[in-house]
Amino acid sequence: MTTRVKVTKRDAERVLAAVKKAYGAWIMEGDRGPVLMKDYAAWNSPAPYAVVWEEGPFEWTFNFPFGGIEEEFGSNVADVSAAIPKAVFCEAMTSWCLGIYEA
Repeated sequence: MTTRVKVTKRDAERVLAAVKKAYGAWIMEGDRGPVLMKDYAAWNSPAPYAVVWEEGPFEWTFNFPFGGIEEEFGSNVADVSAAIPKAVFCEAMTSWCLGIYEA
């Protein structure tokens, strides 16, 4: 039996940094941009941490972290999967909220 490691704030901050790297072109000066939230629950699906960005690109969570083509304008989104800590995995909770869970 394996022991699950809790999601640390440091790992969650690394995921947030990866989101900012992948979608940096969409973050304008003065915008709040994506934010990290602890103990986030959406649709009865709690996550230890989440990256929330309602003003971000259309359905941005579905291309993260592996990249692809952003659907609204057809822009390329970088693959940042190598920056995600091995102790966590990320999953879209909504089109604007990314859950960060223990791996």
